[in-house]
Amino acid sequence: SLTEINPLIKRTINLFYGDYQNINTILFPITREIIVDDENQIKIALNFKQQEFNKELSVTFNIPSNYKTK
Repeated sequence: SLTEINPLIKRTINLFYGDYQNINTILFPITREIIVDDENQIKIALNFKQQEFNKELSVTFNIPSNYKTK
Protein backbone atom coordinates (compact mmCIF):
# COMPACT_ATOMS: atom_id res chain seq x y z
CA SER A 1 0.00 0.00 0.00
CA LEU A 2 1.11 3.55 -0.69
CA THR A 3 -0.23 6.61 1.10
CA GLU A 4 0.18 10.27 0.12
CA ILE A 5 -0.87 12.95 2.58
CA ASN A 6 -0.64 16.58 1.52
CA PRO A 7 -1.28 18.89 4.52
CA LEU A 8 -1.61 21.97 2.30
CA ILE A 9 -4.49 20.52 0.28
CA LYS A 10 -5.91 18.30 3.05
CA ARG A 11 -6.19 15.35 0.70
CA THR A 12 -5.26 11.76 1.42
CA ILE A 13 -4.70 9.17 -1.29
CA ASN A 14 -4.32 5.47 -0.49
CA LEU A 15 -3.33 2.84 -3.05
CA PHE A 16 -3.74 -0.84 -2.23
CA TYR A 17 -2.34 -3.67 -4.35
CA GLY A 18 -3.40 -7.28 -3.95
CA ASP A 19 -3.71 -10.79 -5.40
CA TYR A 20 -0.18 -10.88 -6.82
CA GLN A 21 0.33 -13.40 -9.63
CA ASN A 22 3.48 -14.48 -11.43
CA ILE A 23 2.98 -13.67 -15.13
CA ASN A 24 5.99 -14.58 -17.28
CA THR A 25 8.37 -13.98 -14.33
CA ILE A 26 6.72 -10.63 -13.49
CA LEU A 27 4.97 -10.38 -10.13
CA PHE A 28 1.81 -8.42 -10.97
CA PRO A 29 -1.00 -7.31 -8.62
CA ILE A 30 -4.32 -8.32 -10.21
CA THR A 31 -6.41 -6.13 -7.90
CA ARG A 32 -5.89 -2.47 -7.07
CA GLU A 33 -7.93 -0.08 -4.98
CA ILE A 34 -7.49 3.70 -4.95
CA ILE A 35 -9.17 5.74 -2.21
CA VAL A 36 -9.08 9.54 -2.35
CA ASP A 37 -10.26 11.42 0.73
CA ASP A 38 -10.86 15.09 0.00
CA GLU A 39 -14.07 16.97 0.60
CA ASN A 40 -15.69 13.75 -0.61
CA GLN A 41 -14.41 10.21 -0.75
CA ILE A 42 -13.76 8.54 -4.09
CA LYS A 43 -13.13 4.80 -4.34
CA ILE A 44 -11.77 3.17 -7.48
CA ALA A 45 -11.41 -0.60 -7.80
CA LEU A 46 -9.43 -2.18 -10.63
CA ASN A 47 -9.49 -5.91 -11.43
CA PHE A 48 -7.23 -7.04 -14.26
CA LYS A 49 -8.53 -10.05 -16.17
CA GLN A 50 -5.88 -10.45 -18.87
CA GLN A 51 -2.25 -9.34 -18.87
CA GLU A 52 0.59 -9.70 -21.32
CA PHE A 53 4.06 -8.24 -21.04
CA ASN A 54 6.84 -7.59 -23.53
CA LYS A 55 4.77 -8.32 -26.63
CA GLU A 56 4.47 -6.17 -29.72
CA LEU A 57 1.14 -4.38 -30.07
CA SER A 58 -0.71 -3.44 -33.22
CA VAL A 59 -3.31 -0.68 -33.04
CA THR A 60 -5.50 0.29 -35.98
CA PHE A 61 -6.36 3.96 -36.27
CA ASN A 62 -8.51 5.41 -39.02
CA ILE A 63 -8.63 9.16 -39.62
CA PRO A 64 -12.26 10.31 -39.78
CA SER A 65 -13.34 11.62 -43.21
CA ASN A 66 -14.41 14.98 -41.73
CA TYR A 67 -10.99 15.56 -40.10
CA LYS A 68 -9.08 18.51 -41.57
CA THR A 69 -5.46 19.54 -41.02
CA LYS A 70 -4.34 23.16 -40.69
